[in-house]
Amino acid sequence: MRNSSIFHFFARLVSRRGYFFINYPLREFPFPRRMVAVESLDHFPDLVLKVSQDDDLSGGELIAHMDSDSYDMPSFGSIPPTTTKLIKELSDEIVEALKCADGGGASREHLEFPNPLPERDVYYLVRGPKKTKIRRLYKVVLVNGAFFDTLATDQLLASAASQVAGEASQTKPATTLPNANLVVQQSDIEALHEVEGASISVRFEPEFNAVSDVNLLSDDLFPMITDDTLTLLVPEDGLPSNTGTTEQYWWCDAPTMITSCVAFVRLQSAYASLKSDLRCLTKLSILRHPISGPFFMAQVTLRTSSMGNVETCPRKLWTQG
Repeated sequence: MRNSSIFHFFARLVSRRGYFFINYPLREFPFPRRMVAVESLDHFPDLVLKVSQDDDLSGGELIAHMDSDSYDMPSFGSIPPTTTKLIKELSDEIVEALKCADGGGASREHLEFPNPLPERDVYYLVRGPKKTKIRRLYKVVLVNGAFFDTLATDQLLASAASQVAGEASQTKPATTLPNANLVVQQSDIEALHEVEGASISVRFEPEFNAVSDVNLLSDDLFPMITDDTLTLLVPEDGLPSNTGTTEQYWWCDAPTMITSCVAFVRLQSAYASLKSDLRCLTKLSILRHPISGPFFMAQVTLRTSSMGNVETCPRKLWTQG
């Protein structure tokens, strides 16, 4: 497949959106596997998209599945959320699979594919259900890692270590606090630590969880992400950051501040590659992040025409554009 960017991936999810209602793990979802270079069940990420042959769409994004059992964000586990990740930082299994998938034979240090892209954007596919007396409701969000990656991991770990020491010092004044300028890498924490006089060593494994303020599935914090919807969130510096958080527009009625941004143009191109016109199902908006900048937001209902009562754009879109 020539184009395999995250926008084309989202467009394919829109065309298969009804499957999100089926209560099985995300890894069993019928993803557009022609767009996927590597799929993994055991290592981060779950999916690696193929690098796009279109110079305007890099493709190759890394996607991690995040299934929740409620409208609360699931844990990221021991891998901190990130905006981008170097290919050479991935597991040996993923790197080897990528070399085979892309036809390369380079070493880990000099990975070069037909379209060299050593650093990839990271996305998270989050799905959460809410049980009602009638049926389960679902929210599905494909979100760029920048939504959660608002502080460098080394700073995050150093601050967390300082908090632990500070809390301990309240009951044990002799505790020595870490240097405020100390740089802490995750590898430092996860290494085996031997303590003089001890017959066992210690390894710490941090767990990373989204704070409540960035719980995308919360009805109260992000009311625009409504029940039974599939939403795309992409950081977009060109969008105004002081906009409200409730205004949504049908594709055909979106203002210039949205239609002129890069994410809109790329999604429009992805939609144009499909036979069906998905624009009539799509609402656009700007989501204001509580800590960082604005995000381009595209949203469709999960309901399909076979389910009836599907809201669409009130006026016909006759031409692509």
